[in-house]
Amino acid sequence: MEIGTEEDGQRVTLTFRADTGESRAVSLTRAQVQSSVARLMQEIGGGQVVPIDRGSLQIGATYSLQSYHVQRNTDGRRLLTLAVDLLDQGRVVTIPIELSPVEVEQLIKMLGSPLVQDN
Repeated sequence: MEIGTEEDGQRVTLTFRADTGESRAVSLTRAQVQSSVARLMQEIGGGQVVPIDRGSLQIGATYSLQSYHVQRNTDGRRLLTLAVDLLDQGRVVTIPIELSPVEVEQLIKMLGSPLVQDN
């Protein structure tokens, strides 16, 4: 899901993307967002979100990336959102990562360099 604020600051646009690439956008006033969230909480109930077990995210471990999305901010920052399969927990989690302009440049350089193959 992407969240954008319209120029007047009074409306928020929520864009939902399916795995097929199809997207649907909804534009709501800030008051409508609050009432929509309250209504959703009634439907799904509180406490339904299960936090990520920090022990599951180990440096050097291999994870299955289900999808990713990059949202560009006007100040040069990027929000990289990863959907990662935590096999040991049997679920897919969403991990948002905010990157500064410098980090974006470094990542682009790393991704653009030739791949090193193990011998």
